[in-house]
Amino acid sequence: MNVVFAADYVASSPGAFIRSLTKLAKKIIENRGKVAYLFSEERFYLEELKDTGIVYVCNNTTNRNFSLQSLINLAHAVRKIKADIIHIHFVGMAYLIAASLLKIFWGYKLVVHWRCIPDCVAKRKNKFRYKLSPYFYNFLSKRFIDANIVISKAIGRTLIENQFSPHEKVYVIYNGVDPKELTKCNYAEAQAIIEKLIETKLFSKPVVGMVADYSIEKDHKTFIKAAKLVQQQNPDVIFLLVGSERKFFGKGIKEDILRMIESLKLKDNVFLLDKCFYATEIIPRFDIGVLCSHNEGLGNVIIEYMMAGVPVIGTNTEGIAEVIDDGITGYLIPSNGHNELAERIIFLLNNPEVRMKMGINGKKCALEKFSLENWIKNIINLYDKILDS
Repeated sequence: MNVVFAADYVASSPGAFIRSLTKLAKKIIENRGKVAYLFSEERFYLEELKDTGIVYVCNNTTNRNFSLQSLINLAHAVRKIKADIIHIHFVGMAYLIAASLLKIFWGYKLVVHWRCIPDCVAKRKNKFRYKLSPYFYNFLSKRFIDANIVISKAIGRTLIENQFSPHEKVYVIYNGVDPKELTKCNYAEAQAIIEKLIETKLFSKPVVGMVADYSIEKDHKTFIKAAKLVQQQNPDVIFLLVGSERKFFGKGIKEDILRMIESLKLKDNVFLLDKCFYATEIIPRFDIGVLCSHNEGLGNVIIEYMMAGVPVIGTNTEGIAEVIDDGITGYLIPSNGHNELAERIIFLLNNPEVRMKMGINGKKCALEKFSLENWIKNIINLYDKILDS
């Protein structure tokens, strides 16, 4: 089978999405298929993808309803590799409309990958175009889209209940993580990387980390408020925030986070890391991994923590609750629950045997349920299914 991947959002550094996509592309090529990629922005690491397929960059198509360039580039890609499947990630509307129009002529199968709940549902926006979204998408689902992949049952329920798609076209495929990514470096190597980045000797200091882009949805402020409460009891704890800044209309939240750290007098305890190329290189040094998101499609980094044997704490929201087995692999806390987060962190720091047991349970769960091998197998099986139909 020949596949074109189109992605509306591309992070500033190569994250789990790019690594997973590369492994999937290699599997397709092993099966004598061909691959092409369409991205909305130029990134330095896209050069590496040229080893597995043709790369097209459709400038300024992010969050656009239609783009002539994406239509032209998609047509070139489809013709070049004789595509059987178009697989759209991050629900880029420009790519979706282009793929729907071109399907009339080429008759390929169209797959859309949902990684989060639709904005019009998650943010309860009342604008007319947001109210129209479910009806428009339902029309596309019935007429053009062959499969809607969702990364959690929560997203699947949302699509069906809000009539974005008929239930028979919704497929739950959990994200996968390659365990090798978390074993490239050991505890000591991860500590050396962190010490170089924060210019502080860790020795045996406990490390609590949160890997998440600097955006409002990730709720870094709850993490910092909890850090203050923990620091009052244990001044040696190091808190690491790892991520790159997402800017909307030229505005970001990183400066607000830095001001909050300053005002709470946490400069010796809380550090922002935006120079880390691969977060997976430092996760093995975490004693506890945290994700405080207000909403989350699945929480891929929770799986990465677990794969590294790190106990986890996450908000009890949407997909995160499908990953964390509360009390077994980690803890679930309420959204905005900085007091509950601080209590769980203090408990785990004071009970290393519980921390170790949760880490072991989490790793076992991640290997069984969220391996990259399973993800690739499930994607390929879905491709085969829709091609046969």
